[in-house]
Amino acid sequence: MKAVQAVAGSEEYQARIDELQDTLRDYQENPRVVQSPEELEKLEQAIRNLAEELAALVTGQQIQYSLDSEQMQEAQRKLATAWPHRLKNHESEAWVLMSLWPDVAWWSVWMAAEFG
Repeated sequence: MKAVQAVAGSEEYQARIDELQDTLRDYQENPRVVQSPEELEKLEQAIRNLAEELAALVTGQQIQYSLDSEQMQEAQRKLATAWPHRLKNHESEAWVLMSLWPDVAWWSVWMAAEFG
């Protein structure tokens, strides 16, 4: 699986999604001839890896869309105004690390924030 070090919604991020879709489409439109169980297993694993990476990237897009939505912005404003003391913006980054395993999807969010 190729690591994408780009922000969801960026051109580089979208380019990787397009590349994965093109590769999967090529597998679909140009079937491969496999002559052994080992070849079939390698082919299946290659297709599965591409599909899992594509799913992770599209999910990342959906998360970014949600974070950028007006509903989320409004929720953040309400939280900030209801907080008992002033919040400082430290321009910290939040990373969403995603891992898709067969039948299991999990993600964790790490955020660095300070309140003062």
